[in-house]
Amino acid sequence: MSVQIVQGRRGVGKTYEVIQMIKEMLKTPLGKPIIYIAPRQSTFSIEQAFANDPEIKGSMRVAIYSLDRLYHRLVMESGSNDLMPLSSSGLEMMIYYLLNHNKTELKRFEKSSHYYGFSQKMAQTISEFKKYHVDLEQLKQVLASDQLPVSTKDKLQDISFIYELLENEIKSQFKLKEDTYLELIELIEKSPLMQDATVIVDGFYNFTTIEYAVLRQIACVSEMHLLLTNDESEPSLFRKTNETHRLLLETFKGLEIKETTIQKQPKRFKTSDLSHLESQFNKLMPTKQKSDQSIQLIQADQFEEEIQQMMFEIHQMTQNGTYRYKEINILYRDERYAKALIQASQKHDIPYHTDYQSQMKHHHLVGFLTGLLNFIEKPYINEYLFKALKTGLLFPFDRLDEMMVKVDTLENFMIERGLTYKDLVENNRLQIYQSQLNHKNDDTKAHIVKSHEDLMKFISMITSRITPLLDALKSTVSATAFATNLYEWLEHEQVLAHIKDEQMHFKESGQLYKALENDQLVSGLNRVLDEFVAVLNDKEMTYSTFKEVIIVGLDALKFNALPQGLDQIKILNLDLAKIENAAVVFVCGFNDGILPRPTQMNPMITDQEKIQLAPYFNLAPTSEHLTEDEAFVAYTALTNARERLYISYCGQINGEAMTPSIYLNHIIEMFDSIHIIQTALIEDPKAKINHIAANVQQVVEHFEHESWQPIVKYYAQIPKYRSIFTLNHYQNLAKPLDKQYIKSLYGDQIKASVSRFETFNQCPFKYYAQYGIQLKKREPFQLKASTLGSIFHELLSDLTDKYQKMIKNPDEIDQYVDAYFEQHQKEIEFAVLSSSQYHLNYIKTQIKRIIKKSFMMINTQQTNSHFENFGTEIDFEYLLKPKKNKFHSPKVTTNNGIDIYLSGTIDRVDLFKTDNKTYVNVIDYKSSDTDLDLKKVYYGIQMQLITYLDIALQNKTKMAIETELLPSGMLYFHVKSSQNKFSNFKDYQSFMKNIKESKVETILNTPINHYLHKGLFVNDVSVVQSLDTQLEETNQPMNISAKITQNKEGVKINGQYKNNFIEQQDFYQLIHKNKENIKKTAEHIYEGHIEVAPIEYGKKRPCTFCEFKPVCHIDPIINKQDIRVLDEKIDVRQLLERGEL
Repeated sequence: MSVQIVQGRRGVGKTYEVIQMIKEMLKTPLGKPIIYIAPRQSTFSIEQAFANDPEIKGSMRVAIYSLDRLYHRLVMESGSNDLMPLSSSGLEMMIYYLLNHNKTELKRFEKSSHYYGFSQKMAQTISEFKKYHVDLEQLKQVLASDQLPVSTKDKLQDISFIYELLENEIKSQFKLKEDTYLELIELIEKSPLMQDATVIVDGFYNFTTIEYAVLRQIACVSEMHLLLTNDESEPSLFRKTNETHRLLLETFKGLEIKETTIQKQPKRFKTSDLSHLESQFNKLMPTKQKSDQSIQLIQADQFEEEIQQMMFEIHQMTQNGTYRYKEINILYRDERYAKALIQASQKHDIPYHTDYQSQMKHHHLVGFLTGLLNFIEKPYINEYLFKALKTGLLFPFDRLDEMMVKVDTLENFMIERGLTYKDLVENNRLQIYQSQLNHKNDDTKAHIVKSHEDLMKFISMITSRITPLLDALKSTVSATAFATNLYEWLEHEQVLAHIKDEQMHFKESGQLYKALENDQLVSGLNRVLDEFVAVLNDKEMTYSTFKEVIIVGLDALKFNALPQGLDQIKILNLDLAKIENAAVVFVCGFNDGILPRPTQMNPMITDQEKIQLAPYFNLAPTSEHLTEDEAFVAYTALTNARERLYISYCGQINGEAMTPSIYLNHIIEMFDSIHIIQTALIEDPKAKINHIAANVQQVVEHFEHESWQPIVKYYAQIPKYRSIFTLNHYQNLAKPLDKQYIKSLYGDQIKASVSRFETFNQCPFKYYAQYGIQLKKREPFQLKASTLGSIFHELLSDLTDKYQKMIKNPDEIDQYVDAYFEQHQKEIEFAVLSSSQYHLNYIKTQIKRIIKKSFMMINTQQTNSHFENFGTEIDFEYLLKPKKNKFHSPKVTTNNGIDIYLSGTIDRVDLFKTDNKTYVNVIDYKSSDTDLDLKKVYYGIQMQLITYLDIALQNKTKMAIETELLPSGMLYFHVKSSQNKFSNFKDYQSFMKNIKESKVETILNTPINHYLHKGLFVNDVSVVQSLDTQLEETNQPMNISAKITQNKEGVKINGQYKNNFIEQQDFYQLIHKNKENIKKTAEHIYEGHIEVAPIEYGKKRPCTFCEFKPVCHIDPIINKQDIRVLDEKIDVRQLLERGEL
């Protein structure tokens, strides 16, 4: 038979001439078959073109095939399909198993064979060998040669070894895609369909060795017309197709070959610009012509702007009726563009089809399976369990939201308590701890208990469903049993039914691509399991190997969707797309590094090794050849358009600086005044409206202008744009709560600690979130700072009560701390200290060190003071009748009748008694460096110490004081570990000896200012000296930061310390102001204030450490006016002096 090779440049009418020939042949409807062979990605569009052609209108005589589809057609004709096809996922699973099972036999790849992705590389290499018809015999001949380097021979030895094992495994059972071409050659020879048929081969630029063999066999039995884009007069641009032409002539040697070259003016291009671009693309000195604006350049600063401008252009040309969606094609080369274009099309409701094949491993069913399989292998890693549970596939589709809340609750529960799945199964540490119920009212306790019961039911449901699979798969030793157990479990637990329900939901909501993904995923899973069983059969392996093989198979799956509509734009890969004669084409990402693109290959066989192997056999083109062909890639991309061409590029992609393609200046030189759309300079409102996502502020600022009104009216009709036009007047303000809701949150009265009032004054929303709706941040399983602070408080309180005078043996502190942890460690933070003996010992050591220093300083301070400790950890609350060891907190009522019942705990109360007066100090232990700020007191953001002093003064009778009780101090003692520095180890030993001997002078040598009380004390020298006797003896402070000055005016406190002291009557003014602040705060709470309005003081806001920032979304620009900046110039001491506080 004969072969006609038709050559010509792009658009000259090669395909047109063949179509005309077909039309002539179809005038005889019952003639020999006409078979049109094209690349797989273009067969669908060719079928559509034939069906829509008014002269052809479809034909039973014409058939369009890719080589793969031709094989299946001939198999159906002959019925010879006795071997199971092995997909790419099946091949990777097989090779992964072979590598894992035989890795000790490998010379070069023994260490790297277990790396993720290595099996994929090996599969690609063997597939390449098969495509280029390199069999084991050829490899053995090469290995017998002495001409190759040792490293190359070792590499080929390993590849040959796995290749041979693979051939033995698949022999008489499976067939690979590449093997089907060998079978296709035999089928063509015997097929009645192919005998004397007219075969057209179109759309290919090159072929593999095995494909050349298929073409020769077709030419032997049929009349072949092969169309090739080529121009021998420009060998640099058409290097690839020149090489293809040469190899075709070699392939068809001995057959009748007729060559035709079409050199007419291009038929495709409807504009002079497009025709000029095609003819001048590779000219060193192109001729210049005036542009007719059919070619436009889109220049964007940012990648996102480039995408948005393309969407705008598409929207414009479809809305004004110039083009339909199906006439528009977008060509991409960088996957980032494919993803962004898909998202933008969805956002703008533009129907689309794409050839982008996303990996199925990102689908939640694959995530569910990989999470579950990894969890079964390592059930102590909670992340794997929740990766599976959070997909929601274990729960009914119609109850998904409800069940996901329970999953989040379970995750928080396990993280907070440091639980593993084993703890859930064994019911270990799942109970309610008493600390969770302490200080809670009855309703809250009932809610905690009910929530815990619901959680226990959920845990029981989860473990009863997962444990059977865990037990079944862990004990499985064969692939058949493994796959059977897994699939039956998926069916039994309604996981696949969930996927089907989800698929129906997608179909009903018009999300056809998502519905198709679910359908393809179930088919892909079934294929992986079938091939898993077929490949491994009854081979015995460990669970880990089974799991890894399954995951390798799942990772190889990809989505591949056919068009789901008749009118869609096409988003296509520039290297694969076959869209000749398209009306409108966008070529995006026209940047250096993308087009041209440096070849980023990481093959198992390097370019150098391919050159070394060239005398024996050929493989895929080297990187050098691929780089040479980049100009041809650009040429084919730019010559697809029939009427309009857009070339877009940007200056930055995700922070990566980009430069325009080297071809761009050459294109600009071809035309006089080519139109360039610069997105940064666009001022047209119709264009700006499409930049909402990237430039909200500019749109909001201009939309009220008169020129924008038509656009506003148009977009206001579209629901998803409607809300944007309110942004100019939008403020992130919360509306006050209604009275009924306030009552349901807070009740009729306030029973709270004073710190709640401080929280409200810092930010009303923070109060609402923390105490109203009671949001809780997820707590990790660790010792929190607040818990550590509570431990310090309790230990210091007990030690202070136990040792009223100077401690004689500091080792007793260690013993006391040990006893404390022995008794309480299982109650602290869900037994966090019991989780690790090392952790417990470390924490105990640190606490001992801090407590020992802090308590010895307290002990020393008390020894050097006439103030005596009345009590520590003194609780106070509203008491209907007196209670032992508790202070009474009188009820406070606001002006609008809200009752306030304050409660809390005073860390320490010290008293100093004289003949007719008693002075009282309240002391609060702090683990952070805190001081009392009169301005914060004034604004109600520091209330605690003043409230404590007020409570102490009102419990004179409780303290059995008969004399006048006067306030003398509101103080902080900082519990911290002062770091001592020693020049040598001898000094350290001496220091520790003095500590054991309780020598005060050693303690004084520590940085004493770290332990001095901070706060406010009465400005009375005699009382000050009674607090700190060292001032009278040595004038060196031990308790408070002060010094005494004696002169002709008498004894007084040194002026430089005056800010630490106030007058006696000032305490009462501060107490009165504090009560007024409490009342005012309560009134604001019951007025429903929940606005996000943090206070800024000292250039700091409570937002810095607020755990509710992810909830309130305060914006420093939009909400700038909501941040309350306090007047820090106010002089509170002056107000006190004037009695105006």
